[in-house]
Amino acid sequence: MTGLVELDLGRNNIKQIFDNHEMSKLLLQHGKLKNKQPLQCFENLKIHDLSANKLTILPTELDCLHLEDLNLMNNLIETIPVSFFTTSNLRTHLRRLLLNQNPLRELDFKIKELGKLEVLGIAMTQITKLPSSIASIKSLREIYVKDTPLKTPKLALAMRGINAIREFFNQNEDDADEEIEETGKTKQSPEE
Repeated sequence: MTGLVELDLGRNNIKQIFDNHEMSKLLLQHGKLKNKQPLQCFENLKIHDLSANKLTILPTELDCLHLEDLNLMNNLIETIPVSFFTTSNLRTHLRRLLLNQNPLRELDFKIKELGKLEVLGIAMTQITKLPSSIASIKSLREIYVKDTPLKTPKLALAMRGINAIREFFNQNEDDADEEIEETGKTKQSPEE
């Protein structure tokens, strides 16, 4: 099949997708995809919607894609491997990452490697702490955090948006720098 650019296979019992190198948009939402079904590596795929499936881990095939938009909302993903954030193609192309409604507990500090990221959705996850490195993603302009148990920064502050989050981490970084200058020691968190 040639010339196919967009394919919407949502709400189906799809287990495997055929190969089509011209496809740029693939919608597989509300399906029954699990970790065992391999996803094809479509060279031109820019938008991939895997929301509302039964994924517990990220598909390994993501490293060969040039995705700009990845929707993994409403799955069963508990962790994101560090390798996801350091994958060359995702670092240079991914602009929108939606992880909302997953039992995800943390974001690794390597999220800063996603240098083109503009939108991050982590609403309704179990994340309690954002990595300070999130403030260094200059392209990030929207972050969705509603209904998360955030403690660092507090949810009320994070709900004000990425600029408030950046300000929080920059202010706390300054406080830590001042304490290092005064005492010669790094600032310890109460948990340490």
